[in-house]
Amino acid sequence: GAPFTLKAFVVVVLGGMGLGTNPDLVAAVSNAGGLGIQGCGGRPPAEITRLAATIRELTDRPFGLNLLLFRAGDAEWDATLATRPPVVSTAWAKADQPLADHFAQAHEAGAKVLHMVSTVPEAARAAEAGADAVVAQGTEGGGHVGLMGTMTLVPMVARAIAPVPVIAAGGLADGAGLAAALVLGAQGALFGTRFLATTEASI
Repeated sequence: GAPFTLKAFVVVVLGGMGLGTNPDLVAAVSNAGGLGIQGCGGRPPAEITRLAATIRELTDRPFGLNLLLFRAGDAEWDATLATRPPVVSTAWAKADQPLADHFAQAHEAGAKVLHMVSTVPEAARAAEAGADAVVAQGTEGGGHVGLMGTMTLVPMVARAIAPVPVIAAGGLADGAGLAAALVLGAQGALFGTRFLATTEASI
């Protein structure tokens, strides 16, 4: 599709949950005006290619493909970029992984970069590496990230990396959570578990 601006486009984002996302759900979120993200972590390259093609059959709106950088090999990364997704969503980078190189490659493939963090230093690293937007996820996000709550983390990240857009994540499930995230300085919110309670979710 046509280029878009994350700042103007993103309000509601589907979290790229590995086994919790599928093309029907991704397309439904994008078609409704949000940003659907397909989880690709742990999937072989051929499946990543198939998932992206199926999503494109279901929507002409922007969508993303998500990889967990600590476990994504070159084959998975290359397959993701080869599909030329509008957004490449990443998370959980090792301390020695070259984020700037990864993000530059994604940009060369025509994608915006959305990177998830759980601390302010991680957010600063992502912003310096060229992320187009940063997801600030508190420990409520599945209970497996960081040590800080979402509502404390989001304003700290928003102040630290302005004007890079921030997306809040972790423990958000309704319009009130989205409104709270916006008041705290985020440009939108990422919802994961909430979208599992939809007819499009394969779970």
